[in-house]
Amino acid sequence: MVRIDDSGSAVKWERLASRTEEDVCRSSGAAWDESRRVYVVGYLTDTLELDVVGRTVGWSAESARRRAKDPKRDLALLVLDYLASVRDVKPSGRWVSGKELPSGAFFFRGPHEVPNELIAARFGNSPQEFVEKATLLGGVAVPTSREVPGDAAVRFRVLPRIDVLIVLWAVDDEFPARATILFDSTIAEHLALDAVFLVAMTLVLELIRR
Repeated sequence: MVRIDDSGSAVKWERLASRTEEDVCRSSGAAWDESRRVYVVGYLTDTLELDVVGRTVGWSAESARRRAKDPKRDLALLVLDYLASVRDVKPSGRWVSGKELPSGAFFFRGPHEVPNELIAARFGNSPQEFVEKATLLGGVAVPTSREVPGDAAVRFRVLPRIDVLIVLWAVDDEFPARATILFDSTIAEHLALDAVFLVAMTLVLELIRR
């Protein structure tokens, strides 16, 4: 498990501790394990456990058997952010880019550019491989259409209220491969922009490392 107990995260732990278990679970889609005093929250096809008193985040027993290492610190911070801030707002099904979120045009550039190019570089020659690997992470293929153009598109439920759509265009004789990472429009109700960036990065790294 990962212990997060620095000054920067203290306010998030305090915010989470100030919420009732009922409120957190209703808002987040997580569960509360009363006997062990931990929150249990789904992440893609795995589950994570968050201990507010111990200030730790770790895999559940079943997920730990599949995962060789503890959760990355970025993922642990994301789950803490999510439970501390999430509201009782379900996904809308309307997709937006990071730059369409409030203040996103200023935030998502330079070091915070959404990592579309990593998906294009890894899967631009094989949309089918992209879909296959995405399915292993619980992704659901979305038929491409005028509303969702591209050669392949997959929707992911990264966390119970956080949906992401990745659309891939394969390389051809005229154009290089490209990809677009889109977020459900309600993501800004739950997460600050730096946490939205972590959503994109953790998902992309899961895909390209598979």
